[in-house]
Amino acid sequence: MKFITEHKYLFIGILLGAAIVFLLAKVTTERKLSELQVSLEASIENGVASTTELARIIGEGKLTKIAESIVVDCTQDERITFEAKLAGLDTGLPAYELKLVDTLFSRCAPVQSIRRTLMVMDFVRQLEALDILVTQRKQIGDYTKYDELLEDTQILAKQEEKITQLSLDLVYLQREIIDMLMTGGLVSSEQATILKERGYSLRTDLIKEAEAAALVRARVIAAT
Repeated sequence: MKFITEHKYLFIGILLGAAIVFLLAKVTTERKLSELQVSLEASIENGVASTTELARIIGEGKLTKIAESIVVDCTQDERITFEAKLAGLDTGLPAYELKLVDTLFSRCAPVQSIRRTLMVMDFVRQLEALDILVTQRKQIGDYTKYDELLEDTQILAKQEEKITQLSLDLVYLQREIIDMLMTGGLVSSEQATILKERGYSLRTDLIKEAEAAALVRARVIAAT
């Protein structure tokens, strides 16, 4: 007790020093958290804007510069020729025209679907990055600003993936029909009928998915 009394100022100094260090540490931590919160929220705002814009571009059937540059389309004349001849597959084409469709197929047929696939992949990637940012922000404190938007955007991403797969399936089906005709199959054959029915089913599913996605996309865009 005597020791404490004799050195009370020393103890008071130590306690004050510890209190000051604690307060400084607390202030520093709070300042860093505040700065982190501001930084995260700014990144979230940018992420929401870019993700929503990409959703709009995909919905309007437009292209990003990256997708357009990575997947080069056939020439305009080739596409006009290809699509005109492709439309005539159901009624049958002369051998030389069928050969022309076969030649142009790889350059023209998959372009739009592959470009869309790349954009949807980018959309999903951006959404995943945005979700991580929101999770980090919630670790600092309550943050529900974009909960509903993220939920709708995640639904939209799954729908876009389905649409992309259906689009690719239609391309694969076109290839299968051309291969059948190239090997002597007839447009009136049972195999051709089965392939046509599959094509009708795919197009019907594609329309349904596109309509459903359009409704969700409208909510996503309206929310921002």
